[in-house]
Amino acid sequence: MPNLKNERGMTLVAVLLIMTMFTILGLAVMAASINNMKQVSKSEFDVKQTDIAEMGVVYYETQLKEFLSQHLLDTAAQNTLMNSLFSATVTKDQLIQSFKTQFPTKLNNLYKADTSLYTASADGYLPEKKVGSNSESTFRIKVGSNSNSNFNSKGIIQVACKSNVPRDSQCFEIHFMSKGYHNQKHEKTLEAVYSFSYSINAGSISISTVPTSAPLYKSILDSIPGKNLRQCTTADFGRNNTTATCTTNLPPAGIPKMNGISNSFIVFNNGANFQHLSHAVSRSTLVIYSTDSNNPTTIGKFNPNGFTYSQIVIVGNAKLDDQIMKPVNSSIYITGNADLSGFSFKNRDSLTKVCIEGMITPSAMVAYEGVYSKKANPSAYQNSCMGGSNTGGTSFLTINGAIITPMLDEKPVVTY
Repeated sequence: MPNLKNERGMTLVAVLLIMTMFTILGLAVMAASINNMKQVSKSEFDVKQTDIAEMGVVYYETQLKEFLSQHLLDTAAQNTLMNSLFSATVTKDQLIQSFKTQFPTKLNNLYKADTSLYTASADGYLPEKKVGSNSESTFRIKVGSNSNSNFNSKGIIQVACKSNVPRDSQCFEIHFMSKGYHNQKHEKTLEAVYSFSYSINAGSISISTVPTSAPLYKSILDSIPGKNLRQCTTADFGRNNTTATCTTNLPPAGIPKMNGISNSFIVFNNGANFQHLSHAVSRSTLVIYSTDSNNPTTIGKFNPNGFTYSQIVIVGNAKLDDQIMKPVNSSIYITGNADLSGFSFKNRDSLTKVCIEGMITPSAMVAYEGVYSKKANPSAYQNSCMGGSNTGGTSFLTINGAIITPMLDEKPVVTY
């Protein structure tokens, strides 16, 4: 019978088992090491790509700040735009609102015209940039956002302001992406949103109104349409004292003789001649359109106490050929030339005047007291015959200081 207790050869089996175990363990350790090396290598690439992409974000942010600082601090361009929006009738609030509407559009157009910041190409990518001298590391900036293709076409987008932004500010966003490359095989994409804002300095803008200097008779002529004057009849004239508010197209020869005029407003559309009024012209306004240059309107003697608290406006040429007695606070305005041969005032008060825009004959009458010539003595005419216009005056825009205050200190919000 064989000897079952014979243990020869067991040692060899044990050795073989141990060697097998160590081989398996070695292979496992080796596999783990190789896998770990791969993971480390991949992590190094990821870190490197992320760093490169971040460099792209910083680069584009720097470019944006330089662009925005240049244009948001360009006071000359802003003043030019503000002045182009200004008109004589616009209010300050309307002017500021127009600026708020127009300036973002102008800024966006400048941004889109800058080829270092914006491209209209289909893919939206700007030219590739190397990181230092290492050609293996590069980044590319894409204008816009993967999540919304409209951002590329819009460029600078106006958005609602956050609560920490000063009141009445305008807020904007620029979306872009930075892609980091290493060895041209791997890439890391970062999406970024750059925000900026600016506020309007309303205190730097003012609109002032300076009264427009205009002949005093202008307000009389301007008032005619609003009076809705009826046509004069012959019954309004031809009596000792005319009292009427009307307009007439009769020629001078067709106007019945008037001895005096009081408390009237009469418009003579085809001229009128007053050679001699035996009674006064008092508390009345007469407008005479002197249509015949060869036969100017003639004003003769007002007698007695002939000219009190009244105004005569002669549109055209006129002839004053006699004495006006005891004038009180009254005026004659002549828009054309005036022949003052034989004219004089008697017992004139200091408020009564004759204002002439055209030439005066004889020339010596230029110096006559109470006569003011726009051509011969503009300063005296300005002081005595001109006043504030009923249009309210001329408006002027004044800009004192910067129109806007920019806020450019925010860092881009980056999505990894």
